[in-house]
Amino acid sequence: LPRGPGFWVDLGQGLVSAKRYPDAVAALNRAVAMDPDHAPARTWRGTARFMAGDLPGAAEDLEKGLALSPDSPDAALHLSRFLSGAPDARFRNPPRALSLAESAAQKALDSPLAADTLALARSASDDFPGAARAQEKALELLTKANAAPEVIEEGKKRLEDYRARKTRPLMH
Repeated sequence: LPRGPGFWVDLGQGLVSAKRYPDAVAALNRAVAMDPDHAPARTWRGTARFMAGDLPGAAEDLEKGLALSPDSPDAALHLSRFLSGAPDARFRNPPRALSLAESAAQKALDSPLAADTLALARSASDDFPGAARAQEKALELLTKANAAPEVIEEGKKRLEDYRARKTRPLMH
C-alpha cells in the first residue's frame, strides 16, 4: 500500500474520530514529516493537538493549515473551532472565529460541520439566538445525513444550551 502523507492523514482522522488523540498526533507527525506543506496534515494535526491539550502546537498547525490552503472551508472550520473553544483565553479569538465560520459556511452550505461550527462561533461571540439558528440547521443536516444518534443527541444538547443562553466548552 502507498504510505504517502494522505495515508497518514486518513489514519489520523480516524484516530481523532476514535478519540485516540496521542495516536492521531503520532500518525499526523508522519504526514507532516513527509510533506511539511501538506495543508490537511497540518489542519488535522492541529485538531489532534487541540484535543490532546497541546494548545501552542494546535495554534501553530491550524494557522499553517489555513495559510497553506486559504480557500479551504475545512481549514477555516478547524481553526474556527479552536479559536472558539480553546480552554485558555490567550488562544481564543471569537471575532476571528466567527469570521472564519461565516466564510466557510457560505462555501459549504450543506455541511453539518460548517453549521455546527458557525453555532459554536456565534455562541463564543455571545450571539445565542444566532447560535441556536445555526445549531438547528446543523441538526437538520445531521438528520438528513443519517448521522449517528449520539452525534445528534450532542447537537440537541448544545441547542438547548444556546436557547437557555448557556455555553459550555466544546472539544470536538
